[in-house]
Parts: sequence; structure tokens; C-alpha cells
Amino acid sequence: MGRPEKPVNCSVPELGHFAEALRAMRHAAGLTYRELAEHTNYSAAQLRRAASGERLPRIEVVRQYLKACLPYLDDDAKRRTFEMEVPSWYGMAAAAVAHAAELSRRSTTVPKPEYVRDEADLSGAMRDAWSRAGHLPSRSIESLSDKQVPRSTAHAICKGRAVPRDLRQFVSFLHVCEIDGAALKPWFRAWFKVFDRPSEKAVADALRFLSSTEEKQAFLDLYVGSSVSPERSRKELGLIADFIAQLNSREHEAAASRRVLIGRQITNTRYLGGGKTHSMPEALLAYLEVETMLEGGSASPTLERMRKPVTSLRERRWHDTLRRSGLRL
Repeated sequence: MGRPEKPVNCSVPELGHFAEALRAMRHAAGLTYRELAEHTNYSAAQLRRAASGERLPRIEVVRQYLKACLPYLDDDAKRRTFEMEVPSWYGMAAAAVAHAAELSRRSTTVPKPEYVRDEADLSGAMRDAWSRAGHLPSRSIESLSDKQVPRSTAHAICKGRAVPRDLRQFVSFLHVCEIDGAALKPWFRAWFKVFDRPSEKAVADALRFLSSTEEKQAFLDLYVGSSVSPERSRKELGLIADFIAQLNSREHEAAASRRVLIGRQITNTRYLGGGKTHSMPEALLAYLEVETMLEGGSASPTLERMRKPVTSLRERRWHDTLRRSGLRL
């Protein structure tokens, strides 16, 4: 009789749950680790570690563990359950381990933008925000900011060699560092102090890309409060409203031009399939999306299913961590 197994390590709950599932599957199959090793390319010690909850096993170990156990399960329902759920449990465990690793890399230093006096201070505060967010790689910052912050710029910011003078890049970097909403107000104040008040056109652009009403309100409060007089601020707000109307008009015209162009592509571009000639579905989908945008409505359920799902920044960071770790089933 072999020695009893150590209790599963549940310091990462999802990983502990996955390890318990592996143990339950082996017990249901009636196999020892030595017998299990005979049906895989791994030793009994490696298989025991895979079900310990100490660390995430490699996916190939899990595949062979599952493949070796399934034929010995007499209950068809259990076999189907393990066959379908083990990959899902592994995915959740992998995500939890990646997230725990990211949290362990985070600094406890709290950035203090309210004490910023010059560009060097602002650079240090941004580096503190980056450290607190887990030292994200430049590639991830570029991806999570929708390429608003290029990789080279992100690297320069993280190394303290540059501070973004472009407000869109500045805010996008802070969004990636999980600073948003009302928390941006001291950062706006610091940016104003270092780079002075932005132009009316820059303010109009900022109000169009800021993601929440809180951020827009905080930005406008600081902008109006730093004006030399109420009369001057009223004139500036009027110019900002004009710039926003112009930018919206240009986007509308660009979308209309794109609609005409894609319509021509649908007419002229064909492909063969199933013995018939069909219009290109990708071009049609793009055409319908532009039509929906111009009409100011929401996409149909069919279009919504065909479009790439929109995820939150936190979810995108989660998936980006998994992608960088190479954790795929």
C-alpha cells in the first residue's frame, strides 16, 4: 500500500480545484500513479506533482493524464464529464495562476501625481503607476491601448526616458495601468502643470476619446478652472464645441465615403463556392456595419454574433497574460 498523498495546495483556489479533479479522475479509474505512468510518457513522480496543486502542469501532461484515465472509467456520465470539463478547469487554473503571478510582480508603491512639480516628477509618477500595475511589457501596453501607445513609446516611458506630451497617449497609458474615472483628476492636474493648458482643438479631441463622464467632467473642471477669466473660458468652450462638431462631421463624411467604396467592392468582387457565384461576405458585413453607424442605431443580433466580442480592459489584460504564457489547450 502506497503512502497517502499530501493534501492539495489550495493557495490558488482554481489550481487546487483542478488538482482535486485530476485526483478524483484517477481514483474513479482505479489506477495508481505507477500504473498511470505505464500508459503515459511521464514518470509517476511527474504525474503526482501534476495533481498536487503546487504548480500548473504542462498541457501535454494533462492530455496524457486524461487519455490514460478515460478508458478505465466505467460510468459513461463520469467519462463524458471529465472529458469535457478537465480542459475547461485547466483553462481557469491557468488564468488564475497567470493572474496570481501578475499580482506578485506589482509594486506596493503608490504613485503620487499631486506632488508633481516638473517633467521628471511626472515621469517618476508614471513609472510608479506602471510598477503598481505589474510591470507590463511594452508589447502588452501597445496591445491593451489599441496601439495608442506604440511599443517604443511605452518602453521609453517605463524606462523614464520620455513623458507623453500627447494627451491621448498619456491617458491611454494610465488606462492600461488601471487608472481611470475620477482617479485621473490629479493626473490631469499634473499634466497641466508640466505642459501648460492644451489648445481648444486638443481639448475637443480629448473630450471625444475620454471613456467616461467622470473623466470628461474632471478634465473640463480643470481646464475651465485654469482660465484667466469667466469670459475667456466661455469663448474657449464655444471654440471647443465648434471643433467637436467639425471632427464629428469629418468622421461622418469619411464613413459615408467608406460605405460607397465597400459597396463597389461588393458589386465588383466575387468568389466561387458550391458551384455558384456569391458576394464577398466580409465586404457585406463591413458595409452593414457602416450603415448601422451612420443611422445611429445598434447592430442586428446577426451582426452582433459575427462581430468580434468587445471585452473590458481587465479581461483583455487577462487574455494577454495567457497569450504571453503560451497557455493554450
